[in-house]
Amino acid sequence: MSRILSGLDNNCLAYLDDIIVFDSDFETHIQSLRKVLERFRIFNIKVSGKKLTHIAQSKITFLGHEISGSTYSPAERNIKAIRDIQIPTSVKAVKGFLGMANFFRKFIKDFASIAAPLYALCKDKTPFQWGDAQATAFARLKDALISKPCLAFPQDKEFILHTDGSKSAVGAALLQHQDPALPPCRYRLLQ
Repeated sequence: MSRILSGLDNNCLAYLDDIIVFDSDFETHIQSLRKVLERFRIFNIKVSGKKLTHIAQSKITFLGHEISGSTYSPAERNIKAIRDIQIPTSVKAVKGFLGMANFFRKFIKDFASIAAPLYALCKDKTPFQWGDAQATAFARLKDALISKPCLAFPQDKEFILHTDGSKSAVGAALLQHQDPALPPCRYRLLQ
């Protein structure tokens, strides 16, 4: 699909058979849709009418994210699924929770540090022992995700990179503004 839509990536994103076309105004959006549909015609790709569900929308859900204008956040159905997760009682349950949380790690400042006690439980031959550190990590990750975290899409302007480091980790926050009330573009933490 990336070859078929090559050159349209400033306003088109494809993941397998899911495609999103985005623009800042209606007229440009219609032109972009025409370009995408023309590519499909050239490559003889059929489009299901069921897939054309969100044309000229200001807010959509795409690949587990709610996208609205210049920001995006985890989709409400994912927030609900995280809210409903019970305290894990096995390594398998911890891995399931971490899998879901890891998908949204970009929204959580210091994700790796917070999740470290849970990852420690998942190491080979480590007996399952749920203690205060794991309970705190689970609660902090769950709270961070159900608080509906939000990130901004990068714009065509200067970036600001805030970094921090310690003996055990290096962290960063990518912003395009100085206002702490506005969302960052991304968080990253490496241990």
